[in-house]
Amino acid sequence: MYTEALLNPQNLNYYFSEVHAVLLSFRWSLDGIGAAPFRPLAIWKQIEQGKGWIPYPKLKMASTEKAAELMLETGEFYTAQSLGKALSISANKASALLYNIRTTNKYKTVDTGVPNSKVKVVAIYGRKSSMRSLQKQALLFARPPMLANE
Repeated sequence: MYTEALLNPQNLNYYFSEVHAVLLSFRWSLDGIGAAPFRPLAIWKQIEQGKGWIPYPKLKMASTEKAAELMLETGEFYTAQSLGKALSISANKASALLYNIRTTNKYKTVDTGVPNSKVKVVAIYGRKSSMRSLQKQALLFARPPMLANE
């Protein structure tokens, strides 16, 4: 009964409305969903006109925290290009991550300065060891990748 009701496009208006689409657009922006601004609202308008479909949003895989952990773990200096290569993202995205790392108080960094600026993370919230190395010390062995949520 529930499946049949949900599969009927006319019932879409009862389970999801334009207000929900606006709220979901706002939620996606807070959660860092990699989609165009107000994408749920645009999808809603397309479906309402009978010519749209509902795609699964692409998640932004690289985060400032992930980049900082990698930089702390390796102990190396990074440029936007080298960080982008390490995280498999564009140099522009890596540059934005480096900016966040340099300007956020929770990260302590060393910067080589201009020209050819390189950044090294030396601490996160005062912690000078990566989470992976702390977990390894606590468990007395490296966590299996399946349990490490990587």
